Amino acid sequence: MSIIVNGQPQINATTALTSGQVPIARGGTSAASTATARTALGLAIGSDVETFTDNNVTQVPIGGDISAYVTAATAGDTLVLAAGTYTITSAIDIAKRLNIVGQGGTATNVNCATDNITVFSITVSNVRISSLTINNSGAGATPRGIKFDGTAGTVLSDCVVEHVEINMTGAATNQFGIVWNDAWGTLQDVVIDCSGATSAYGLSIAATATCEADITTYMHVTTVRVAAVTNAYAFRNRDTGSSNDTIIKCYKCSFQAKGGSGDNIGFLGDGDDSVSVFENSTFEGADYDIEQSNSATVAAVGCSLANNLTSGTITYSGVNAAGGFKTAGNIDGVHRAADATAAVADGSYTTGIGAATNGSMTIKDGIITAITEAAD
Repeated sequence: MSIIVNGQPQINATTALTSGQVPIARGGTSAASTATARTALGLAIGSDVETFTDNNVTQVPIGGDISAYVTAATAGDTLVLAAGTYTITSAIDIAKRLNIVGQGGTATNVNCATDNITVFSITVSNVRISSLTINNSGAGATPRGIKFDGTAGTVLSDCVVEHVEINMTGAATNQFGIVWNDAWGTLQDVVIDCSGATSAYGLSIAATATCEADITTYMHVTTVRVAAVTNAYAFRNRDTGSSNDTIIKCYKCSFQAKGGSGDNIGFLGDGDDSVSVFENSTFEGADYDIEQSNSATVAAVGCSLANNLTSGTITYSGVNAAGGFKTAGNIDGVHRAADATAAVADGSYTTGIGAATNGSMTIKDGIITAITEAAD
């Protein structure tokens, strides 16, 4: 049998192979080396034959050890998790670029009940976790769902979490849904629920003192709900001593924090290199829907504040805060309700603030520079 290309026989499949010979193009003769065969095949297909050494797709069966498959994988591989439940008792450490993909929604579950475990611990760039659910009921000091962790001299890039649900339910001291340190990338269609811990942080993004470059993270259609015994933070973006910016661009997301006897914050921007921009997102915190601290930059465009509670200097545009703002700081970009294009003139205004109806505020260059509550 011959293979015909453009009317010419290229490989005679019946040619006997001896002494390690391989068939080549044109005539069905044989070559003594793979390199010679590749060159000859190039006459027929117009290019050399490429040998693939990575990008394998490997199925991980239910009952399989995910960590063992990660160890055996080659950088660039995809590990496909089956529908069903995987139970782990130690962290899945990822130190090579991989795609780990489940079957979507709650079809694929990775469960952990062991104390103080980070389910996916990632220390390298180009890792994608997709289409699965993480259920971590472990207690201990700091259990986590996913952690991206850059190190001194290394800022992780192209980190992706998408179509993932994370449920943290253990009675931990400090509980984290996702920790994103010295890394940049994308979160999309992610749902994080935290409950049961003393303090809970649904999503924590930070640039540490050893972060050598700006980090920018894009978030789309992400929901974070946190309830804790003491402190509940749905989302915080922190500069912890870096000279570079940690930048968040967030669209159509929702953040809710409640239940704690201490702080209940929908979003906290903290530190002068922390920059956070939100569009069409919602915030709910029993203490503050949004808190800005330590010279962080926070901007909200077309967003909704459930309790109309803010702290710090926040730039607004088209924010829905029915009933008026209750704030412990400044509000940039204040406009008249009747004329959304004209800034409020400088001066002192009598207004309803808090429970009183005769408080006052002072505006300078479009910024509320002082707020005084009348006695209740």
